[in-house]
Amino acid sequence: MKCILLAFALGACTTSVSNTSTEVRAGAWQSVCVDAESVLGLHHAFFFKVTWTLNDDKTFERVADQYSGKTCAALLTREVWRGTYVMGPFGKDGIATFALTYASAELTAIADGMRDDYNRNSYCGRKDWVLDEPRDIAGALCSNRKIPANDSIGYGKIKIADSSIAVAANDENADGSSPDKRAVNLEGLVFVRVD
Repeated sequence: MKCILLAFALGACTTSVSNTSTEVRAGAWQSVCVDAESVLGLHHAFFFKVTWTLNDDKTFERVADQYSGKTCAALLTREVWRGTYVMGPFGKDGIATFALTYASAELTAIADGMRDDYNRNSYCGRKDWVLDEPRDIAGALCSNRKIPANDSIGYGKIKIADSSIAVAANDENADGSSPDKRAVNLEGLVFVRVD
């Protein structure tokens, strides 16, 4: 089963990213609109965008917005993770390791249909979904995807290339649960600067 744990933050705070730089500055980085099946290997008819905001104080916020169509226009849900990050040094190849410490994870049902579906199916172990009200999902199992618990640590790798950053894709052998299980496949989501 292929999956990308969309929990990995990116960057050490500096001034710019270029094809010769080995540093990532603080700010917002966003993926394009992608379908869940091609990136996550999930057989769901939804699309998403992921935005990482990295702050100078080494905190991060990761927002994963789920949409109903391939233009990412009709927002269905929003999942927000927050915490802190530590970045290892970048090698000459533009690759660095990082560790995230998760502080919170929330999910908000934005569309009526999603709220109803979540309540009917006890999504993430909850039956109290209300429109536009975030629910704590830290440590929950949501559609066979384990959400990081508060105070847990995730490990990963990123690569800088031509003003973008790529996050290594996790799989069953490299799930990011320890430094020895860092993902190495850098064919995952690519993020570009948006602020």
